[in-house]
Amino acid sequence: RDLVRHGHEQHRPRARAVGIVARRLRLPPHPPCRESAACRLPALQVRGPVRRDPIHYRFTNPDGGQFEFHNFFLKPETYDDAFREAGFQDFRWLGVSLEPGERDNPFWNDFLDNPPVIACAATK
Repeated sequence: RDLVRHGHEQHRPRARAVGIVARRLRLPPHPPCRESAACRLPALQVRGPVRRDPIHYRFTNPDGGQFEFHNFFLKPETYDDAFREAGFQDFRWLGVSLEPGERDNPFWNDFLDNPPVIACAATK
């Protein structure tokens, strides 16, 4: 909540705040880790994440390079409340999508079959 409140203080009027957060995963129709964009935690897929569960992301790029980060799961209502309490308006969830040039790329199509993140946006 403090981070969102601070972000609101730093934004100009009518500025848009955009974020990427963990989302609840659904069980994929295939094994959870494929040789593509991301490996997900099978335990989270089976029981569903609960508040403050640690989530470790490891992304593998098409060239084989990797990057990773750690986060914690919060319920969607937590974000809704934090943005509203900070004074943001028009809070909404946005799906992730590809640039037109990346569409029909098997690497990213696999990632978007069950993306582990979702975007959110709000206006000051």
